[in-house]
Amino acid sequence: MIKKWVMRMKSKFVMILFIGWICSFTLCEMIKAEAVMQFEKEPTYEFISEEKNSEGQTIGRRYEIHIYLKNTGDEKTVDLIVNLSDEEETPGLKNYTYFEPGESKTIIFGWSTRLIRDQTLNIKYYPENLGAERTNSNSGETTLTIVMGDVGGQTTTETPGFDLLIMIVAIILLIIASKKKF
Repeated sequence: MIKKWVMRMKSKFVMILFIGWICSFTLCEMIKAEAVMQFEKEPTYEFISEEKNSEGQTIGRRYEIHIYLKNTGDEKTVDLIVNLSDEEETPGLKNYTYFEPGESKTIIFGWSTRLIRDQTLNIKYYPENLGAERTNSNSGETTLTIVMGDVGGQTTTETPGFDLLIMIVAIILLIIASKKKF
């Protein structure tokens, strides 16, 4: 009788182990670790400098673009490309990186333009291996609008060349005034 009971208990124990083993595979599949990339906050930009021609007119501007990304997953990401594209199709606006689990990074681009008007920049991130499947976890995109009147947080209201005109008028008035005194 004890022998029968031990045999039944062994068979139940083996059955419980087998069911637990199958459930562990199913559970592991459901709790699969992965990297989950996302924009941590909206991209920002900072005015750096402007280039002027001999008449004092603005012919180009330089900005620093800040892109904030975070891996909210529990696994390291594959190697990623962070790409910035503009209307002028400026080459070389790519950054190669990867993220550890929970890591945040600010990707910074130096960006110059000759178009002195508001522009929209397209910002994307995706796997460096172009053959890899793109998913919501490893790819994303957003836009950033650069407002050209916004220089260091202040809107410019200058009329190009107006300062030069004032200087010329002032010089002419000084010459006329100095001739009348003598």
